[in-house]
Amino acid sequence: MTNQEKFWSAMALLSCAIFTSGGCDTPTPFDPGPGPGQPDGEPDLTGVWRRESGELLSFSEETLDYLVLDEGGTLKMTFRNQKTNMIHCSDTVYARISDNALVLGYGGLQSQVFAGAGVMLYAMPDPETLELIEDVDLKTTFRREKTLPDESQCKSLIVEQTFDELAVFPRRDSGLAYDGTSLWVTDEATKMLYPIKPDSGKIGNPIQSDQTLNVFAIQGDDFWGVCDGCPVVLEKALAQRRTKDNGQVVDSVFQTELGLTANSFEIAAIAFDDAAKVLWLHGKFKDTNHYGFLKVNAEGPEPDKLLDSVEFDDELKSIASEGRFLWAITSYPQRIVQIDLETLLATATYEVPDSDIEWRGIAVVGSCLYLIGKDYRTNAGMLTKVSTGD
Repeated sequence: MTNQEKFWSAMALLSCAIFTSGGCDTPTPFDPGPGPGQPDGEPDLTGVWRRESGELLSFSEETLDYLVLDEGGTLKMTFRNQKTNMIHCSDTVYARISDNALVLGYGGLQSQVFAGAGVMLYAMPDPETLELIEDVDLKTTFRREKTLPDESQCKSLIVEQTFDELAVFPRRDSGLAYDGTSLWVTDEATKMLYPIKPDSGKIGNPIQSDQTLNVFAIQGDDFWGVCDGCPVVLEKALAQRRTKDNGQVVDSVFQTELGLTANSFEIAAIAFDDAAKVLWLHGKFKDTNHYGFLKVNAEGPEPDKLLDSVEFDDELKSIASEGRFLWAITSYPQRIVQIDLETLLATATYEVPDSDIEWRGIAVVGSCLYLIGKDYRTNAGMLTKVSTGD
């Protein structure tokens, strides 16, 4: 059993004992007393706390960076992936139940304040130091900060425009491409390519082909995508470039041409950088079972030259290039991530505008982003124009 599993198991037992009077089968309400705050004369728990040492709620590649406790009893936690630099934020609740103990909600539902909670001992050696104690020899130390740093915040995107109940939306293994005039999707139902006007959400006439292309990006007048159902002789092409007018195959990128072992990389998303003439391929390296990027030269009639291979171990459903940055939709949990193309580390993380939508495609249009996905509430497509506000 891992440390975090031991912790939550112990917390479940403790909360069971505290929140019930006759065993776990007969829960009774619990009165936390004076609320989350401190009595007069006691150090103030509220504020921003940066983890300095210890491993509270730290996992193999993700660590707890910050706690933010507010006066209303809300606890915000910021976690950071040490390999990708991506962050995710979790909101829950807390309450002080004695002069050295807190109850922490870990269900993540503020409407169910004490439904699933654990007790944590704490100490404040001074007003600027907070210690959360799991065991005699297991404690995590936090230092007080004035504010939560910008790079450690899960930001919100600004919704500029929304087109809902669209008749088309991308397939699960497809994305969103922009040609300077229209957005393009491979529709889930018909498997045909449809243009969508970004200013009106109007859907144009489809392009039909004998072989389905799950489109992700556009280079010049050609689509880049993954062929669905194409015959495979020795290995399946990672990516295929086709013309818009007649669907002719201009180029196919094979792993062996890149110097890789055949069928060793499972493609998930594609982006094209027009300025650098580079094709970015994201997927899974089967030998390590980790996700990462292949950077491929995209100049010339047959450009298949591998420029770089970098691990970025998070499943990305769709990616789009913006010169210096890649924008991506993560699979689970859904987030919008900005990735620096020089370091291939995340520089900003944003919450998706609607978590009830399965977002499947992302494209950069001017200074804005377009997100497209499937709304399971209406079983229709949703297209949203968003900006970062920067």
